[in-house]
Amino acid sequence: MSFVIRPATLADIDPMFAITCAVHQTPLYKKLIPASSYARFLERYIPSKKRREAFIQKIKSRLSDRHWHLWVAEEDGAVRGFTFAHDAGEELELRGLFVDEAYQGRGIGKRLFEISCEVAHPDQTITLDVLRANEHAIGLYERAGFHTVSEVPPTYYGAPMIRMQRH
Repeated sequence: MSFVIRPATLADIDPMFAITCAVHQTPLYKKLIPASSYARFLERYIPSKKRREAFIQKIKSRLSDRHWHLWVAEEDGAVRGFTFAHDAGEELELRGLFVDEAYQGRGIGKRLFEISCEVAHPDQTITLDVLRANEHAIGLYERAGFHTVSEVPPTYYGAPMIRMQRH
């Protein structure tokens, strides 16, 4: 591994926004999101000043809240991926994991996922929601000891989701 995982900072917000927009426009999501909702889904991730400002406010809020944990994967001085988790008391909620498409398959996502899980207290249940058709992600989570506990209503742009957890 030539990348480093470190806590996210305010300086990471712009590359995090770019990765979020780019990842959601990859062919994977065309497979995961129903055709009837795909155009609306894509529109949400087209970079714009309004969306960037909303993203900045969301990440700033999370960076200043001790219940949120945010990390980035950095390589050659550039952010290649990021993740965040929310400490909700009895549960640690894994709330996002994104890796630049050009850097996928190199262990970055797996390591970001692992570091998110590492902050859980011994008595916490770790939960996450994932698109039911995202077999690659589900396989990673199952190998890490997660199991499906329920369907998650409502669906994400018409794509069914499941909730997984690990004690």
